[in-house]
Amino acid sequence: MKSLYDRLARGSNWYSENHPTVKAIPCEWQCWLLDKHSLTERLIDYSEDNFKVKVLSQRWEKPLPHEAVKLNIPKHLVARIREVELHCHNKPVVFARSVMPLKLYLEQRHTLQNIGTRPLGLLLFRDGRIRVSKRNVSVFSQANKPIVYGRSTPYLYYGNEILVSEFFIDECLVGKKVNNQN
Repeated sequence: MKSLYDRLARGSNWYSENHPTVKAIPCEWQCWLLDKHSLTERLIDYSEDNFKVKVLSQRWEKPLPHEAVKLNIPKHLVARIREVELHCHNKPVVFARSVMPLKLYLEQRHTLQNIGTRPLGLLLFRDGRIRVSKRNVSVFSQANKPIVYGRSTPYLYYGNEILVSEFFIDECLVGKKVNNQN
């Protein structure tokens, strides 16, 4: 899975919500990609509280070029990169990659440093402000494999932006009817 996650983070083409590519995405995926509410809360509801966060890594490194541009981070600066899987019923359904600028991380380290396996989404929806108008959507296709859809959303958190990219890695999410919160 690690190589898939690397390809998703590095190789995805991002489109605005109004782009024809996004409008052509099947409706059952659009309701996940364009939802303006907390993905974490939606997954908790979907899984009937059988939800967990598996931390894959938390490290300091330079953001990917598209991430640095989106967050206006100079090329030479590092950021805190957090990669997790979001599990429903002990199965990974979403790969998420968060980019936290150094300045924000240092200012809010008492909260961000100790997040552990708690969902970042719950923290952002409690204390932050979503910037849905700046959300982008990706479509990642690979030969003989299901398409992976993703979304990348900046959140305003204590005066700085955190970029959260979420990739829907399991088709089970569209197989079960869930509350559409749009």
